[in-house]
Amino acid sequence: EIYLMKDIKRPLTESDVMMSLTNLADKELVHMISWAKKIPGFVELSLLDQVHLLECCWLEVLMIGLIWRSVEHPGKLIFSPDLSLSREEGSRVQGFVEIFDMLIAATSRVRELKLQREEYVCLKAMILLNSNMCL
Repeated sequence: EIYLMKDIKRPLTESDVMMSLTNLADKELVHMISWAKKIPGFVELSLLDQVHLLECCWLEVLMIGLIWRSVEHPGKLIFSPDLSLSREEGSRVQGFVEIFDMLIAATSRVRELKLQREEYVCLKAMILLNSNMCL
């Protein structure tokens, strides 16, 4: 698990939310590289192919992780164990409500599927390994 490891005063400002999400994304991207290297066969790919796959899928991998963490928390997005946002808190960032609503809807669909951890991990790996379609 990746933590923000920063006390955030509530109510959150737009700047607080954006800075926190950026810091978490940086940490998650570093972690994603380590995770990808653990997937059988990934390190046997050329470095160029490894980089290409990660460049093509990083956002989708981050989103499926966010959705997975949020499944047990209806109406909230769990960005990390120490940063969750309600729709109201997310609305402090211009344009975020639309994205928030789409992510909450996707989380609801995953909840309805009763996705198991093993299935989530396989889905995440499939996202990485099928990402070579991007330009």
